[in-house]
Amino acid sequence: MKKCFKCNEVKSLNEFYKHQYMKDGHLNKCKECAKKDARVRTVPRVCQVCSKDFMTWQSEINRGGGITCSRECYYKRSQSLLDEKFAVKDNYFTVHKWVYKNMGKADHCSLCGITEAPAFHWSNKSGEYKQDLSDWWSLCAKCHHAYDNISEKAWLTRKERYVDGFKNSKELSKNFRGKVL
Repeated sequence: MKKCFKCNEVKSLNEFYKHQYMKDGHLNKCKECAKKDARVRTVPRVCQVCSKDFMTWQSEINRGGGITCSRECYYKRSQSLLDEKFAVKDNYFTVHKWVYKNMGKADHCSLCGITEAPAFHWSNKSGEYKQDLSDWWSLCAKCHHAYDNISEKAWLTRKERYVDGFKNSKELSKNFRGKVL
């Protein structure tokens, strides 16, 4: 027999929840009082994903949670938030990630037709980096280099840094090892 400190009633030990750190191995409040306390501290909510009614703790709401009813709904919501965040593909990296997510890993070259190469890339056909899957194709590294005319672009970039054979600034005069030329 044990006395509940909440309702002050003496009850048998099976009316108390087990607790390994208590001296007698049971909580000091009975199951009924524990359930009442739990109901008082919970708040009814509606899941934002599946519209199911559920109960959550006030402390969970205070920290910004208590929005979804389960882990499944939580992960659905977090995925949709990420999709919204990256919906606008306004730079090189996010557009390429979007293409990779929708078309998978590039595995062949659309120009030369090979399927065995050290690397395949998703290449933009128009050069405008549109969010249109028909504007992308899979190329091997060699064809991608040739298609985008990378050698010419690199030369133009280097040419812009030089004026009349002299380097524009001391910072640009450093080579890739950090030494001044």
